[in-house]
Parts: sequence; C-alpha cells; structure tokens
Amino acid sequence: MTLHESSWFGSHPLYMGWTNDNKAYGVLLENTYPMQLVTNSRPSLTFRTIGGQLKFHFFLGPTPRDVYQQITAVVGQPTLPPYWALGFHMCRTETDDTKGTNARLGMFDNEIPYESDCYTAAYAGQNSRYGELVGQMLRDNKEGSNRLRSLLVQAPHREHVKETTTPSPSPSPLDIWLLQNSLTNASDHKLYIGKFYDWLSSEEDPYIPVIYPSYASPDKDELFKAMTDEFKTIGKFDEKTEDPIIDGIFVDYNTPLDLRLSDTSDVKETCKPLLDNNPWNTLFYQQLNEYTPCLDLIYPDTKVSHIGQFGGHIGTNMVSSWPMLVQTIYQTLEFNLYGIPLAGFPVCGFKDLSDTIDDELCIRWYQLAAMQPFMISHRDYGEDLTDPISLFGNDKKLEGKLETIKSAIVIRYRLLPYLYTLFYKASKRVSPDDKMKGMGEPVVRPLFYEFENDTKTWTLDKQFMWGSALMVSPVTEANAKNVKAYFPKSIWYDYSSGRRISSKGQMESLSAVESNINLHIRGGYVIPTQPETNNTDQSRRNPFTIIAALNQNFTAEGDLFIDDGITDNLTTLIVHISVVVTEKEKDSHTSGGKTAGGAINITTTPTGNKPPNVSTQVEIIKVFGVIDPLDPPVFHINGKEEPETDFTYDSNLGVLSLKNLTEFIDLSKNKQYSITWTTKTFAER
Repeated sequence: MTLHESSWFGSHPLYMGWTNDNKAYGVLLENTYPMQLVTNSRPSLTFRTIGGQLKFHFFLGPTPRDVYQQITAVVGQPTLPPYWALGFHMCRTETDDTKGTNARLGMFDNEIPYESDCYTAAYAGQNSRYGELVGQMLRDNKEGSNRLRSLLVQAPHREHVKETTTPSPSPSPLDIWLLQNSLTNASDHKLYIGKFYDWLSSEEDPYIPVIYPSYASPDKDELFKAMTDEFKTIGKFDEKTEDPIIDGIFVDYNTPLDLRLSDTSDVKETCKPLLDNNPWNTLFYQQLNEYTPCLDLIYPDTKVSHIGQFGGHIGTNMVSSWPMLVQTIYQTLEFNLYGIPLAGFPVCGFKDLSDTIDDELCIRWYQLAAMQPFMISHRDYGEDLTDPISLFGNDKKLEGKLETIKSAIVIRYRLLPYLYTLFYKASKRVSPDDKMKGMGEPVVRPLFYEFENDTKTWTLDKQFMWGSALMVSPVTEANAKNVKAYFPKSIWYDYSSGRRISSKGQMESLSAVESNINLHIRGGYVIPTQPETNNTDQSRRNPFTIIAALNQNFTAEGDLFIDDGITDNLTTLIVHISVVVTEKEKDSHTSGGKTAGGAINITTTPTGNKPPNVSTQVEIIKVFGVIDPLDPPVFHINGKEEPETDFTYDSNLGVLSLKNLTEFIDLSKNKQYSITWTTKTFAER
C-alpha cells in the first residue's frame, strides 16, 4: 500500500460491501503478489495481479457480524496477547543509551505509565558484537522498582559470517543447522547470500551478508529450540529462573528482504518460488509461538491474511501529518476486520519527522493512539525522538502539554481491563456454551458494525467503537474548536463525567479542548476499569472500579475476564455484571413520590485458584443514569443491610457512586454478589 509516496508492508485484498437491500457481504483474495485494484461506477471492483494463485473467498453475511465470523473462520481467530502488551511502549534505534535513559527516567519522574523498552537496531543482524551491549540494556530494565518489559527486533534472516583462516570457536548447534537448512541458489545449490542493512556500521559499505533459513524444513524443531535458547543466553535477570529477559519480538523485514535484487539475474530464478508460495510469514510466527511458553507479543513487518493467529501489526513508513493520523483510524478498523486486532502505529509518525512534526499534531496523535489497540512511540533511524519526555518534558513552558499526553495514557491504562476482556472475546469462536456475550468479535469496530440498520453509520470512518460499549470521537484536524460526532439512536454518557446524551440518531458538537478525549459509554453496558500506576504489573494489583451505564429500560450488563496475563489461561475468572434499576408506582402508603430501587448483581465463574499478583476486589461501582432520590437510599449488600454504606449521588448528572466495597466483593470466589437499594424518587426526572 502507498500513501504520501510511502510504501507500506502487507497484503490483505479484502473488502466488505452492502447490497441494495442493506445486506452486508465480503470478498477475500488470498494472493501475495503485487496487485492493483480498480473501482468504477457500475459498481465493480477489478483485481489485477502479476502472478500467483487466485483463491477467492466469498462471505455472504448478511450482517457485518456474520461477515466477520465468516472471515475469521477462514483466516483463524486472533491470538490473545499478554496483558502488558496493551500498555504504552517506547522504541529506540541507537545504541547510545543517553537519550533513552533520559526519556525512561523522565517517564518515571512524571509518573506517566510506561510498559516497555525496545531496541530496533542493535540486534537486527544477530551479530555477537552487539549481544553483550543489548544484554546489559535488557538487564538494566529488570532492576529496581520500575521494572520494564523488553522488546527486541528479530529478523527472520540470519547474518552469514564468512569462513576465515583465523581460528574460531566451534560452531554452535544453530550455526550448523543454518548451514544445512537455508535457501540455496537455483543454479549451483550453494548458500543463497543476500544483503541487509547494518544500521550501526561505520564502514563505507553499510551492509552485512545474510542467509535465509527454511522455516518449512523437517528439522525446524532444532532451529526454534536453538533460537529460544539464544534469547535466554542474551541474559537472565535472575540466574535462578529460566525466564528470558526478552518479552516480545518485532519481526523486521520478513518479506524476506535482499538489497542486492538488482545486482544479479540469479536472484529472480531462486526467489520466484517464494513469491508463488511464501511460507515465511505464517511458518515463522506459528513456530515461534510453539517454542515460547507464555503468551507472545510478536509483530511482523510484512503481514498476510492469517497472521492474526500469531501476532499483531505495527504500521511503519508513516510521515507526521494530519492525513496520516486519519489514515491510522482507517487502518485500525480494517485490520480488526482482517482478524488482526492488535494493530498500532508510531505516535507522531515514523519518518521525515524533523521537517513535519508539530506540537498540536503530536498531542492529538497521542490522544488517538491511546484509544488504538496497540500504543507505541517508534521512529526511523536518525529521526527526532517522539516519546512524551523528548517532546515536552525538557521545557518548563511545555509542562501543560506533557500533562495532556499523560492524561491520555492514564485513561488508556484505566480502561485496560475492558480492553483485555475484548481481546479475550475476540480470541474465541462463538459457541453455545459461551459464558459471555460478544464472543468472536473484533476489538475495535466501525459504527456500522454495531448499528448496521442505521445507514448514516455506513460512511463514518473517523469515529469507532471499543466493543459494543465505548465510542471514540477523536480530533483529526488542526486548530479544531469542536468535533462533529454522530450519535446513533441510544442513550450515551460522557465517560469522564456521566453526562447523559439521549440521541435519536443525530450529530452532536463536542468540545475539542486540547486536554479532552471524547469518549462515550453506550447505555445498557458495563465497563470495568482499574486505577493506573507506573505499569500494568502494578496497576493490576489495584481494586476494580465498575461503571454501569443504564439504557432506556434502566438496565446494564457487561463482562470482565481476569487471568495472570502471561501464561495460557491456566487460571481464569469470568465475571458477569448486571445492573437493574426499578421504579414502582406510588401506592396509598407512600407519599412524596414513587418508590424506586436498584440491584447490582455480580456472578463469577473461576477455574483454578486466584491468579497471582492480580487484584480481584471491587472498590467502587458507579451507575450512570439513576433517577433522582428524595431520601437517602437504604442499601443491602449480599443480603445484609449496611446503613454505613459509603455513597455519593450527583443530582445534576444522575450518577450514583458506591465506594469502599473491597471487604464485600472478591471476584476470585465462586459466588454471586448483590447490592440492592430502595428509596423514594421524584415523580419526574
């Protein structure tokens, strides 16, 4: 794909359309060759490809949900990422650690949540001269109270070290395997040796020779065992544990890339079979998943249709511009419909930053990125830094801008329990035995996915939904004073305040002040949250806050999925939350209004023991849309009257808040919890 003269990696020839009678359908072409698509007014869509197979899949719907279910039946269900993958990540491209250290310390000093450090050049060539340097950086991240996750670039090709007369150590098992199981030339069957960038080279020729392992080899088990052993060798932060200090991998240039393609005619003859049936994308990630014991964070550079089963997507080659910011919204929605929900894009862009970056754009981009599935600050080699501290943390006059970015990241961290629950649901196929609603659905959705009968939603591409409950309306233009957002027919509530919007399907003008992210909860849904701290390991130890937004029937429902966030669901908690507010007619024994009440029911279904280092207590429950009470409510918690219940009620907004509930609700228990209240209400709100 190209935009603004930038080439983007990946092949996803998939589209969703609508018939004249409002039925949705989809078409997928499995083909990785260069391709041109042409539309015209008939309407029709023409696929033109220079080779490969023409394997079309037709998905007949008839709803967007049906189409998505049919797509994932072909390409596979998305993987469940580790919980920490949903935090905020920052990448560096140089081995000079001064700037990275300053940014890292600045994040801690300003109490901005921050999840991982990643190294995008130092190990890309798999050259041992960088191994100890990177290993020390990775070990440093694990020390002290502010421990970070570590991400590392891993190219599928491997550096080829030429034989010399100088005595050398005995070859490792990995070296031996590579010599016996890598791509060979079609003409003489000798090792095919390509070229790859050596970003850190000071030589006139900034390239290194590389070879291309065969991930389809019958002996592939030996390769992946050696690779995972190699990762462990880079450094254990605790010699008593087998846990590797590398937590995730960015797979770089997995096309595979050879920078000598114009140098020799033998290249085309050797590489054409890879174009016809390129196994690298799927085989590499599938096997890497098999050889790592925990939930993986794997990000390929080049993507094809089935990659969502094994990893996510990071967009690169993006310039810093408003049109590119908007393009990330399109791409986020598209990748979710492809079955690759873990998609993200470098905040403020990736390249050509020194000429185009500006403060307002970066602030708005951070606010948008905080609401995309994956959030990362990443840049091309030699470009300006785009992390919050490098942008606004070194000048007292810019403290307000830094606080704005911090508030966006804080909101993201508070919403992570809901986001992780959505990823869990997305990773499962629909089953009659489901204990949750909405299984097997995308994480981020266009509005038409939720409101397919509202034709006004069909062309909306700058707003989106997290699941069924949370609508995001970002600022996408410079100098914006307000945002024109469409609200489908429903009751909606401002996420921060609980202010109610009752919509019949209309546009609303929302504030676009720099400090604001426009988030609205849909009536009828429940969203679990947690207070933020410096990283997910710490925030997951905090008790939950439950937000219930009542619909026109004064009910709300939602779910929460809890596990340790690392291993493969050995211990899980599935929590269902329902809220019902009732109103009874005035009777002869009641004066001064109607009698009303409400009930909050929480049901847990645990498997195994409580996950370690994870809170399962609920501290606060907020209910949006509660009818004004005349008298203080009488509360019963788990069947017992609790006259000292700590609560507040905002009569202007209709928000009831129950606090200090941790002694009453522990979600690790296999039981049902209930909170009920009765009161008198005004006859009319």
